[in-house]
Amino acid sequence: MAINYVHHILIHLCNLFAFGVKIMKKLFSTIGKVFLFIESLFEPQLNLKSYKYPIIKIIVSVIIIPVAILRNQIFGVTDKTVSTVLSFIFIPLCLGAIFCIGISGSELIIVSDNLELEKKELEKKKYSKKLKHKPYSIDKIIFMVTQNDIIDIEIMLENKFVKIGASSDCERRTGVFFNKAYYIGNTEYKNIEDFCAELEHTSKDGIFSVVSIDGVRFK
Repeated sequence: MAINYVHHILIHLCNLFAFGVKIMKKLFSTIGKVFLFIESLFEPQLNLKSYKYPIIKIIVSVIIIPVAILRNQIFGVTDKTVSTVLSFIFIPLCLGAIFCIGISGSELIIVSDNLELEKKELEKKKYSKKLKHKPYSIDKIIFMVTQNDIIDIEIMLENKFVKIGASSDCERRTGVFFNKAYYIGNTEYKNIEDFCAELEHTSKDGIFSVVSIDGVRFK
């Protein structure tokens, strides 16, 4: 009988301990989220596309600053001890608000740049749809760059214009080409094998949409 009673108590204690652990986990998780949120207030958000978030931060910060400065008058504090305690609370809060305004100002610029970039990307997509292009296989492109010392091929790649081709130096007196290299965008390849491997890695089904060759667009 006594053993069953002790066993019953131990089960209750274990359940209570498990419940306490769950509560502590939730508490620490909430505290962690709060700290992450506070940290995000003082770090520029680089992917913002709306002015709402930085403007709200500026408004809240502008409200906090005068409240922090006029804390004694607002709360009617006359006791020095209470005034000191409030100073320890509001002075860092005031400094944080000032810093937050600076961060929010930079975020307004970031939003403006992001919206402008998004607008340009949309215009580029519309423009690319109107452009005439022809499908070229990797083999055909490789043939063209191997047969020409200098050739510039413009392709459409993920709604972006990318230039690929071959470049060479030229001896002025003899007109002989030398130091031939191949390129995809800003990346240069010294040998045709590396160039071909990157073309195969980049292409979709071994086909590229060619927009122009040596600056001449298709009609």
